[in-house]
Amino acid sequence: MFRKVDDRKSGCATIEWKIENFSFCVFNIGKIIRSPSFFLDTLENTRWGISILPTGYAGRIYFKYQFYRDSYVQEPETIEIKSDSSILDANGVILEKSQLTTNKFNKKDNRSLIFDESVVILSKEEESNLPQDALTIQFRLWRTDGKYVENRRIFARTVIQVDRRTFAWAINKFSSLKYHHKVPYVIKSESEEPLMRLELYLSTGQKTDEKITIAHVYSKKVNFFTLKIFLMDAKGDKIECGNGNFWFHNNTEKVTFTLFFTKKTLIDNKSLYLPKDILTLICEYEFSNAIAYEGIERIDCGTIFAEADDETGELVLFYDKRASFGHAEPLTF
Repeated sequence: MFRKVDDRKSGCATIEWKIENFSFCVFNIGKIIRSPSFFLDTLENTRWGISILPTGYAGRIYFKYQFYRDSYVQEPETIEIKSDSSILDANGVILEKSQLTTNKFNKKDNRSLIFDESVVILSKEEESNLPQDALTIQFRLWRTDGKYVENRRIFARTVIQVDRRTFAWAINKFSSLKYHHKVPYVIKSESEEPLMRLELYLSTGQKTDEKITIAHVYSKKVNFFTLKIFLMDAKGDKIECGNGNFWFHNNTEKVTFTLFFTKKTLIDNKSLYLPKDILTLICEYEFSNAIAYEGIERIDCGTIFAEADDETGELVLFYDKRASFGHAEPLTF
């Protein structure tokens, strides 16, 4: 009970580039991030690539992506293909899809297909369209000369490195902290090199009810970070008092956010929140400034067929990679 879904005319090559920890891609804001190179012997031994150019602000990441032929490939001089593209989430759900187009790629002109700006929503005020923080860009390619193309699916993965730090920040003699007096905290690398600087101070509000503000001073090493802050009370319990995703953009010197508690609230409950007049904050900090891994992970090739699920009636696609042995493996989306 199988239905063939490919033949000599429908065979295509599919390349997929999965980017994990995608929200941190703006560590390289304004600079191109490239996929590993995809080699396709079924398309005249050509190599292809995908790249993205990310920007981000206000809880969103905007990015343009392009598909291109690697310029150093020697053969052939020109190749014409049909292609379409899709942007998928970690579950294979299509977020965006392009139209099918036909284009010629010459090895000398570095032609590429550039797609309009896409958006990924990350802010807590809106429902995220990337809940697992993994995004896949997929291209399907067909020959236009009528020659047979064996179905092939190439999977590449890039993992953006995320540095996670948890630390305790103790502010002594908190009740006597003056308006706009800054209490610093420097986050260092493993080699004790300063990476970034936080500052806590009292900001606008009534004299007896001043707001507690934390500023992250600009660092060339960090463009995007997440920060979650908890107050540690006298019982040792953690109470969340601030969180968010933050970008530095347009020459921003610092980004700030206000804690949920005011100075008055803490002082009015001093025995619980300020034992020995010490405000203790537990900070969970995440940032990135590098790629941790990139590479081609799997290549599937062969005939594609589908089997109907007995309960749902839906078609499940398979690559028949060992048809002569009656063995097939399911496609991963």
